[in-house]
Amino acid sequence: MAVPSTKATTRCLVPTSHKHFIKHVKNTISIATIIASALLVLNSILPVTAKEHVVIAPRHCHGTVRHLHLAVGNAPSAARSMTVSFASTWAFPDRIAPTAGVFVGTNKPGDDDGYYKEFLNNATFYPEHEDPITYTILMRHKDPESDKYHAPYQHHITIQGLEPDTTYYYLPVLGDRNEGIDSLEEHARMHFFLSAAKQKLQKNQQQNGNPQAFDLQSETQLTQEQQELIEQKIGNGNRRTSTIVKQYFEYDQSYLARDYDANSEIVEIDPGTPLWDQNGRRLSPPPYDPTGIACIDAGKIRSFATAPDDENPSAEDLYPMHFGVIGDIGQFEHSQDVLNHLRDHTKGIRAVVLVGDIAYADYDGRKWDTFFDFLDDQSNFDEIPLMIAAGNHGALQERC
Repeated sequence: MAVPSTKATTRCLVPTSHKHFIKHVKNTISIATIIASALLVLNSILPVTAKEHVVIAPRHCHGTVRHLHLAVGNAPSAARSMTVSFASTWAFPDRIAPTAGVFVGTNKPGDDDGYYKEFLNNATFYPEHEDPITYTILMRHKDPESDKYHAPYQHHITIQGLEPDTTYYYLPVLGDRNEGIDSLEEHARMHFFLSAAKQKLQKNQQQNGNPQAFDLQSETQLTQEQQELIEQKIGNGNRRTSTIVKQYFEYDQSYLARDYDANSEIVEIDPGTPLWDQNGRRLSPPPYDPTGIACIDAGKIRSFATAPDDENPSAEDLYPMHFGVIGDIGQFEHSQDVLNHLRDHTKGIRAVVLVGDIAYADYDGRKWDTFFDFLDDQSNFDEIPLMIAAGNHGALQERC
């Protein structure tokens, strides 16, 4: 007797009852698809039935460096320049913009006591060459009675003359514009050297079982060189010991409390407001809420790597070249998953391209700030350049 083929045998082993079962499953899947589609349509038609609360609370971070990210420069080439961008204080009418600069060098930061020393001894200071930019927008779109939102000052500093395919370390700094840009480098170096001395003394006190409060002006264990730094006159000749103790780029706490109150809001969404479109997408997604999450470390020395030589490249330099491509980021929970995945899988990635639809700010300038708070917390674009192309949600629908 001939042995049937495996294919034929497989077909013969499906009993009639199973065939009916498979047909039933197919019908069930079709019905489930119809129900899901109907629910999706209902979601776009049926409004929210109870009040929802949306918190809009961008961080102020005491006026220090925040919203830090990189972009590949274009002068004289992508391999030889990098733009460091960051925000500072909110640009209220009574606020003077801080001055800004970036220390850049190839020396890796040292450990503990030599963290700043190793880096700053070989770092070049790049001062800003253009004034910071900002904008003002109504908090409620096209409502002339609405309060105005004064966006933070944005500082963009392009570093030129870099070597291709090289790792650089950098430290952005802010200072008092009234003192002038010329005093910023000296003042910043002094601040970080003294911060290192303070940390060393505190460490020694803890090791010796004497964790006393540190008072820079009365500390007797400072070296002669550090004492001279404290007494040194800068700017217009005024002694600056009081501001050395405090971070030189910070603003008064009560001053910033007013700013924070002015820019924070809990928005109630009234019943009857549709929240979803016909495709199941949130019409106006809630902004990222950074409440309770610390600001980035403004004193941290970060790094970036320049692109391979684009003038005389070799095959080994150019291939393989890895880029991350993302889009429609917004401030959703799945956005966090995407950025965390990029952050945890950066090996070989030279840059990330965001191909449009950035923050879904819906005409609210504060949501642009919460978006960059989101990037501060969830991404590593302070080490990998982020190149952005504006989409309709980032350009056409964000105009005043």
